[in-house]
Amino acid sequence: MKGSIKITSGVYRGRELSSPRNNATHPMGSRERLALMNSLGSDVLDDAMVLDAFAGTGALGLEALSRGAKSVVFVESDRYAAAAIRRNLKLLKLADQDGEPLPSSRVELFEQSVEAFSKSNQATFSLIFADPPYRQITKKTLQPLLPFLAPKGYFVLSHPAGFDPVSLGGSKYPLELLRTKSYAAANISILQKKC
Repeated sequence: MKGSIKITSGVYRGRELSSPRNNATHPMGSRERLALMNSLGSDVLDDAMVLDAFAGTGALGLEALSRGAKSVVFVESDRYAAAAIRRNLKLLKLADQDGEPLPSSRVELFEQSVEAFSKSNQATFSLIFADPPYRQITKKTLQPLLPFLAPKGYFVLSHPAGFDPVSLGGSKYPLELLRTKSYAAANISILQKKC
């Protein structure tokens, strides 16, 4: 399958995922995803309630589900990317023929912006992935995610080198930077909500 990527570990290991046909995303490479999931480990991933924001292909959320996450909510506003997520859910038998998540699959897909999602939902998550297009990385686009992060929850951000992820939190949502790993032009930071 042209343009596909593979799940690196867990129950879906080796399964190919479809990418959006318009190349609207910049999927995290398999080496980076594997290193990230290993870094988070079973203490974070087992039974995690995951929000995959700016989900793209859905690879991060699906990796977490493959590694034992309890549930994953995907949020993606690009229609081509959302269609790719639907295809991937069908490939993994997590959705029906129309790409609608099965009630038993523990996944949900919201085809809307993070800002719209933040205005209509009140759930909390123990783990949030944010891998937005780098041209959209600002405090304004990322801060709507912070109210969804449970106390002591983990926030994983892929960002360019010049962006300071700790600046997102402030006094209202204090975040502690646990680690940042650099991969070529990208940095992946893991932060934890202090309370």
